[in-house]
Amino acid sequence: MITPNSTENSNGRLPCYLCSLWNIKKKAKYGCIKCERGFHVECFTAFHHRDVLKNSPQLRASLEAVCRASTDEPENLHAQRQQQNDHTN
Repeated sequence: MITPNSTENSNGRLPCYLCSLWNIKKKAKYGCIKCERGFHVECFTAFHHRDVLKNSPQLRASLEAVCRASTDEPENLHAQRQQQNDHTN
């Protein structure tokens, strides 16, 4: 269950957990009361149903498109992450 990201249960500045895994630091609009993490609505659904995404490249590509749209990131997230890894190696 997600609730609006407010100062009632946190400092109101929860970053989206799934986006932060991609090194995208965006404030989440909602927080999950069960796992106490911030999420965009799209990311909440993807995170809590990630087993389905692991088995479907099409759904994974769709998730990347949704993440880009919700965070205004124009670049392909997988390519961006790969570039970051290339620079650190």
